[in-house]
Amino acid sequence: MKILALADEVVSFIHSPTVRDRFADVDLVVSCGDLPAAYLEYVVTLLNKPLVYVPGIMIRTIWPSPEASPSMVASPESKA
Repeated sequence: MKILALADEVVSFIHSPTVRDRFADVDLVVSCGDLPAAYLEYVVTLLNKPLVYVPGIMIRTIWPSPEASPSMVASPESKA
């Protein structure tokens, strides 16, 4: 399995129409950190591959409590 890992910074050669050719053999996109949603959407749309997203510290600043968090951010209390 080939993984395209993205973290913390927008990379211009990835955020370009050539991403489809450069990373055609990628099976999964993994994002860690605070990347713009539009950037991630662009990459996964052009590659047509699934995305695993690990939010960065800024997500915790925006949604500081588990009650205010979107469902993608799990709290320790939500363990099944």
